[in-house]
Amino acid sequence: MNKILKKINDKGLLWFIKRIRQELRKPSKKPIEKIMDFLLRVKRRMSSRAAIAIEDDLLYCMYDLNIYDLTFIMAIRLVEFEMEAKNNNKKGFIVVIVPSSLDPDLGWKEYDSKIDKYSKHWRFQNIVLPLTFLSPSCRGVYVLPRRSDAIAFAKKHDVYPEMYDGVNLRKTDASELLHRKWDRPGLFEGLKANKQGLRYVKDWIHAKGIQSKIITITIRDSPFDPARNSDIKAWSSFARYLLEAGYSPVIIPDTDNAFCKNFGFEGINFFSECAWNIGLRMALYETAYLNFFAPNGPVTLAKVNPRCSYIAMNSTPKGAIINMDEEAYRKYGHSIGENFKFANQRQRLCFEPDTYENIKNEFDRFVKDNPPVNITVETE
Repeated sequence: MNKILKKINDKGLLWFIKRIRQELRKPSKKPIEKIMDFLLRVKRRMSSRAAIAIEDDLLYCMYDLNIYDLTFIMAIRLVEFEMEAKNNNKKGFIVVIVPSSLDPDLGWKEYDSKIDKYSKHWRFQNIVLPLTFLSPSCRGVYVLPRRSDAIAFAKKHDVYPEMYDGVNLRKTDASELLHRKWDRPGLFEGLKANKQGLRYVKDWIHAKGIQSKIITITIRDSPFDPARNSDIKAWSSFARYLLEAGYSPVIIPDTDNAFCKNFGFEGINFFSECAWNIGLRMALYETAYLNFFAPNGPVTLAKVNPRCSYIAMNSTPKGAIINMDEEAYRKYGHSIGENFKFANQRQRLCFEPDTYENIKNEFDRFVKDNPPVNITVETE
């Protein structure tokens, strides 16, 4: 109670009223959500004016930008939509994007101060939308021009989440999906590279004269939450180690710093185009023998693609704003040191910091368990 009173004192009574309204429409607490869902179901049964949904063999999945992020988290949602469509005996799904109307007073100031509206608009056009084309189950995308259109749309179509009506907003907990509900391999097809992307990557490899196994290193170098950024010195040392060991390291720079100098990775191939093109990025991840990540957004692509091999370093970054610590992992039934339950033997989490020694140890362990073999990537 004291915490709430302090916020009211700091932000004012108007903020408190807005926050209450937001909590009723998209509850952050499970007890409140259960009560509101019960009331909504009662309202539906009692309403004589309820519209009948148009019968369709596709599921319409509402991606409301008042509750969903303009980030790589979209990849997790696409897999969620795939599985929900299958559970409902649908032939696929349509993503329906609802524009945001978030009140600036209720925004996340730490994030908004680093990622402004222009950056968010770019992310929508170049991350969120392109990701939909990597889901084989996605049959199309609707971008609604107004929030008011969502109300009419939800009345006439079979939508997911079930309780979504354009006013009352619902979404599942992404961590609950990753750590608890997706409990074994083979549950989903996930995202995958398209054939043309694989062709372009093959052409790039040929043009660079690369003949040995590719190890990608995706750099995080963002002004937001820098505690999650890559240890550049450690990764550059590891890249040189890979060269000496006969591998071909390939660096994918952080999009927000893609035009910076090569950080000390002299003599190492950079594939900067992947920083700007989701299709190329996914195709490279599928083609590579192994992909290394810091705790960043792009790692999500590999997590939900069974064809990608990866090691995600520093999975509990110290001092990060966005951080799953040991207690959070335990909350979702995930023990520190374990991989995702839906991951295969070539997909691994590492909970140690991305020091050179830790990276090398993880790599050596991976090679021992998965000896390199000649892999042919099919593009036809």
